[in-house]
Order: sequence, then structure tokens, then C-alpha cells
Amino acid sequence: MSYLSNFYCWMVGIIGSITEFVSGHYQNAVFILVCLMLIDVVSGLLKGAKNKRLKSAIMQMGIMKKAGMLLAIVFASLLDILINDGMPIFRTLMVWLAIGNEGLSIIENFNALGVPMPAQIKDRLAQVVASKTELQREKDEIS
Repeated sequence: MSYLSNFYCWMVGIIGSITEFVSGHYQNAVFILVCLMLIDVVSGLLKGAKNKRLKSAIMQMGIMKKAGMLLAIVFASLLDILINDGMPIFRTLMVWLAIGNEGLSIIENFNALGVPMPAQIKDRLAQVVASKTELQREKDEIS
């Protein structure tokens, strides 16, 4: 059984090392981003269950998007090392962009679940969705 505790020690070490590299050090924004990603996945599952549209392909795309965001944060960290002498400028921008993206997705999921929200948030969400739909329509016309 000691091999199991050894395995867990290795896994904690590997996950901790990756987190340390991505964030440069423990950073509240990265922790909040990971928490928001988890909330988004759970709220997305609830929305899918409510609408009877639970599909592994949709969830797989969402998780791939989240992995892409984390890779973009790694990329931004590398750019900071190269250009900014390690100052976390690009990484911070990427983390905040990802936090905004996750927050918007969570609000969309809560809205679809019927969670009461202030009218200002619902109105702004409707504007964002309308502009997103318009951009997608224009993109489809071009291709």
C-alpha cells in the first residue's frame, strides 16, 4: 500500500509544479479562475440536465476550451519571461480575460436555470448574446 501513498505524493507534486509554473507563484486570481471553471462545468451540467440535452460532445468541447485557456496562460507566462523580465503582465491579462469568460458562461447557465438575477445583468447578457449571434452570422456569410 505504500506505493499508493507514493503515487499520491507524486501526483500532488506534479499538479503543484504545473500550477506553480502557470501562475508563477500562488496567485488568488488563478485560484479564482480554477474555481470558476469548476462552477461553470457544474452549472453547465445542471443546465444540460434541465434541458434534457446532456451530451458528452458538448462537455468535451467545453473542457477543451478550458484547457486551451490554461495553455494560453502558460504561453503568456512564457512571454512574460521573455519580454517582461518575469513581470506577470501578459499572464495577468490572460487570467483576467479567462475569468471574465468563465463568469459570462456561468451567468448564461444560471439564466438558463432560472436563477433570479438583477435586471442589469440580464440586460447586459442579452446584449452580449445578440452581438455574439450577429458576429457569428457575419462570419457564416463570409465563409
